[in-house]
Amino acid sequence: MKSNNIKKIFSGVLFLIFFSALISVPADFSELGQLSSYFKAQVSGSQSSNATFVFSHNEKEMIAGKDSWLFKLENGKRGDKLTIKAWKDGVPVNSGRDVEICRVRWGTSCNKKGNPSRGDVGTWKEKVYINGVEKGEITIYVKLASVPPKTVKADPYFFKGSTLKINSAVCGDEYGFTIQGYSSSQIWLVQTKNGKPSYDKILNIPHVYKSVCNLDEGTYVNKAYSVVDGKRGDFLGNVTFHVNPTIPLKELSCKTVRDSSNPSKARLSILNGRPGYNYNWNSPTNCSVTNRENNDGQGGSAHWVDVNCQSLDSFSFVATEAATGRFTRCVFDSGKQSCALKINSSVIEAGDSATWSINSVPSGYTYTWLGKNNGKEIEGVPGTSKTNGTEKYTYSEPAIYYRKAVINLPGKTCTTNEVKLEVVPISD
Repeated sequence: MKSNNIKKIFSGVLFLIFFSALISVPADFSELGQLSSYFKAQVSGSQSSNATFVFSHNEKEMIAGKDSWLFKLENGKRGDKLTIKAWKDGVPVNSGRDVEICRVRWGTSCNKKGNPSRGDVGTWKEKVYINGVEKGEITIYVKLASVPPKTVKADPYFFKGSTLKINSAVCGDEYGFTIQGYSSSQIWLVQTKNGKPSYDKILNIPHVYKSVCNLDEGTYVNKAYSVVDGKRGDFLGNVTFHVNPTIPLKELSCKTVRDSSNPSKARLSILNGRPGYNYNWNSPTNCSVTNRENNDGQGGSAHWVDVNCQSLDSFSFVATEAATGRFTRCVFDSGKQSCALKINSSVIEAGDSATWSINSVPSGYTYTWLGKNNGKEIEGVPGTSKTNGTEKYTYSEPAIYYRKAVINLPGKTCTTNEVKLEVVPISD
């Protein structure tokens, strides 16, 4: 036989010879319990054999280069032979001649396994024979693995105002959602709130929403997809967003930065102001505001001001948040800081009260008590007022008290003088 004819025959039976090795071996049928489905035909009308056959993928799809098939003859006897005639896409394979799958050489069964290749892609129909008697037909669909859809690179995000990207908001806030790097005005949004589905449909972007308290608080996971013919398309990206409950606003705080080249100038800044909010500053005598923030990018102003104070004394500037009335005191300090502790009486009787005066320059700062009670050290007790204020206590037992205060002035602490208080027994 010529070599090119041999090649044609070999090509025609490509699907048949990928059934593993040509020599069939008996197999334990227990491995078929792992198959999801199979086709089984019972031999009838044959007086020579009661054999049956099994094929793992009848009327099933197989992925070339991935899936494996199994052909098996069982309940047979030595010499029983399993053969097929095959057609690929309607064209006879091996010139329509029989192809042997396996033969029982000992025991009661034989089998063959194999994997389809890219060259086997197509629809296969095969007639199955045992000992030359037709016992059924099988169909196999060999396909290539599907290619995942191309993912569009895009950046979904939430925003507030015109440019500020955010990942959380407080209920009652207005914020928006859009996607950077995506040209269409519609997406398919799949959203969960606290792990439960809350939205799964088309959304026009950019989308602006004003949240509602006692309704919208929670954590939102947002997955964005393109829209193709009114249906969900390619995945674009995802973003997590938190809507927090309303919380009390903290007291405003302020920072002063002196001009190192000119001690009469400084910049005063709100430390915990809010974007989009406006702040008003009062100007004490001998000081003036020379410059201020005009726009924070979201319509707010005066989060900072530059001041010039002709005197080198200490001055307090009060900054007020216009919308809420929150305020803070920002100190222009000449660097001359001082502190002192006084008491209205150094000796009192048990059951009487004493008033402590805690003073500092500049004023209005917190402090901590240090000292001794009858020789026993006390420390780190927070004061209940602010400097240039007073604290009043009633003393019920005779004792000797020593007190001083550590005051938290701008840039450093100041420790006052120590003051003695003697509480004596009640006189007769």
